[in-house]
Amino acid sequence: MCSKQNDIDVIVGRVLRRTRLASGHTMTSLAAQCGVTHQQLQKYESGSNRVSVSRLFILSNALGIPPAELIDQVQELLGRDRSDPVDSAWHRLQFAKPEHCRKIISGLASVRDTEVLQSVLNLLAVLDQNEGRVER
Repeated sequence: MCSKQNDIDVIVGRVLRRTRLASGHTMTSLAAQCGVTHQQLQKYESGSNRVSVSRLFILSNALGIPPAELIDQVQELLGRDRSDPVDSAWHRLQFAKPEHCRKIISGLASVRDTEVLQSVLNLLAVLDQNEGRVER
């Protein structure tokens, strides 16, 4: 159960932001496509304004995913422990630039040599353990 009334609003906002970034939309482009201001979308993503069901349908349509998928992601996060490493990784991903994410995913998808791919995955695991800090 949520500790505060607005916990769900914050999680809905987090899911919207994550989905927007993954889709490559800027806040301005998505807001324009949905008929809201940049500031209103910012308030939705921060959880300070509640997203109505009708607005959720409009947003999900603009993002190219079914509304049920957004709701499933919200339900998943509601049940997840706040210290969950997957949630922590998503939080860090919020600060990544979408074009960098696309290049990384595209690059990984093009690797055909399984040993090279495993080396990259090992490197990513080390970076994750060190939170990106290089130890000297």
